[in-house]
Amino acid sequence: MEDFFKQFGSINRLRIPRNKKVFSYLCFGFDYQVLGGLQIGKSKHFGFIELESPKVSKIVCSLSTLFVVIQEEEQKLRKVALNISKDVKKFWTKIEKLVLYKHQLELEEKKKKALDRQLDFLLGRHKGIRLC
Repeated sequence: MEDFFKQFGSINRLRIPRNKKVFSYLCFGFDYQVLGGLQIGKSKHFGFIELESPKVSKIVCSLSTLFVVIQEEEQKLRKVALNISKDVKKFWTKIEKLVLYKHQLELEEKKKKALDRQLDFLLGRHKGIRLC
């Protein structure tokens, strides 16, 4: 995170709070200085930064809020796309079932016609044979 903000100028202070419960659980029995000041634990999703120039600070603030807004819009679009893909999948599975059902009906009609011809032949109802 620090590397990202260094591109805007020198940083006076940077603080990203971490979850203490996770940190204490992971570092049980270790000294914080032994770990080299590592920040272990999940982020609380906010932070504090102080840059050298106030003008640059305002620009960075507006850029970061714009970045957050863009990310939220992207997440919304992904959710919409996910719902659309689910609906498309449902549609095509229904179409597939309909096509299979229609194909089965055609096969049943052919079988029925063949059985009717065979029955007519056995009962002598066809044109060539007459029973007295």
